Amino acid sequence: MGMLRRAGRPHGARVVCGDGVALPVSGDAFDVVYASFTLELFAATEIPIVLSEALRVLRPGGRLGIVSLTKDDSARIVRVYEWAHRQLPALVDCRPIDARAALESAGFRISHAARDQVSGLPVEILVGRKPG
Repeated sequence: MGMLRRAGRPHGARVVCGDGVALPVSGDAFDVVYASFTLELFAATEIPIVLSEALRVLRPGGRLGIVSLTKDDSARIVRVYEWAHRQLPALVDCRPIDARAALESAGFRISHAARDQVSGLPVEILVGRKPG
């Protein structure tokens, strides 16, 4: 909560703490929603719900920024990580996902895409725009 208090200082931004599957704000409320290494923590069945909530709270033309572990079948470490997630989900709580496909399926138009690595794991950086 200390970070939330600090974030509450006047700066023109609004910080909201809530559940990603049922955001506690009205529709068309934000210009930007950002999630870094968060989406892959949700169950596969919840990811479309989280993204539909992001779409709902964004104003038309608003942007969703996502940074996530991504699937790269050529990376052996990804297969090991996915195996560890299946075997020990409480310990290895996230896993690589196809964030681009998830954003596009939710109705976002990808305006920026890049790939990088963090500790040898492939990472995808995406910006999706809400149509309108």
